[in-house]
Amino acid sequence: MKLITPDFYENFHCIADKCKDSCCIGWELDIDEETYEYYKSVEGAFGDRLRAHMKSADDENECNAFTLNGKRCPFLNDKNLCDIYINLGEESLCEVCTEYPRFTVDYSDILEKSLALSCEEVGRLVFDRTEPLTLVSREIPGTPENDEAMYVKEIVTARDKAMEIISDRNRSLIDRVGRFMKYVRRLQEFMNIEEEKPGTLAEGITDINLSDALGKDMIGSFPDVKVIPSDNNEAVEKYNDRMEILSGLEVLDEEWTNTISDLNMRFSSSETYLSDAKKFYETCKERLDIWFEALYNYFIFRYFTKSVYDCDLLVKAKFAKISCDTIYDMALARFLSKGRFDVADMIDVARIYSKEVEHSEDNLAYLADELLYNN
Repeated sequence: MKLITPDFYENFHCIADKCKDSCCIGWELDIDEETYEYYKSVEGAFGDRLRAHMKSADDENECNAFTLNGKRCPFLNDKNLCDIYINLGEESLCEVCTEYPRFTVDYSDILEKSLALSCEEVGRLVFDRTEPLTLVSREIPGTPENDEAMYVKEIVTARDKAMEIISDRNRSLIDRVGRFMKYVRRLQEFMNIEEEKPGTLAEGITDINLSDALGKDMIGSFPDVKVIPSDNNEAVEKYNDRMEILSGLEVLDEEWTNTISDLNMRFSSSETYLSDAKKFYETCKERLDIWFEALYNYFIFRYFTKSVYDCDLLVKAKFAKISCDTIYDMALARFLSKGRFDVADMIDVARIYSKEVEHSEDNLAYLADELLYNN
């Protein structure tokens, strides 16, 4: 089998008690069945403590879990270190604790692993760099899964092409985003007729003309005449369209509620939204170009190849764009509040968004449905 990861994947190490937003606080803590059975067998006082904080699944739609101490894992001690790790070793941790912030997508004979921006240390690896993201591929032991993945070669090639477009630093980021959206729109058209005309998708991957960008794809938060409309009212309307979609999310954390409330107070009827966005970009252009190139590539790598199961290439591109536009709005609000914006702020706003959106299958499914029919 082939394993594909972003180039920073192997550099990740949990920073434990040094983390400002511990993943052991504020999350539901599910226990996989194998670990649950092991915890039930642990002897002595610590075994008793384990079982005192465990609850079994009531039905097949629920998971075994720990009962939280307020919002904290009951085994997170006063030094923000894990007592299970200390008493039983790393190999005793349940699957969710061992895997987070890692995510896996597997299809055909390919395994892709990525890291979630909800973890601030992942954010540091993504944003505290200047070189473009690259992918690392290597052969690993394993047997290809017999699944129902479709057009694997074509979609992987298209994903790599999409990342190449976003990473082309000979062009402005504004231009790259427009070309990326146009490329995927055309690919989706080819995908829609692939069954009727086999080979159309493979041919279209390399033959699409990207010499001009489609205007309707260029409306977002990046301050350029092609990207942000010259009329402030239209810019605010586009902002409110995004917020209307995001209002349907299941709220996972009050931090998200507070963030959206602050954004709407600032921007939902702002007479200076457009000029503020331009000022922010002009002040931080060099860093924002690098950070949002990395952000687009993060979303493209994490989600684009999931199209092997639903053939919805365009939905994945729209998801990348609404995510980046929303994170840009969050960054703008932070800039207006502080009068500056640095890499720590970029890591933090991406963390807040990722924590709300990427860790809920219901939220991801909701956005996919909303974006399917949204231009």
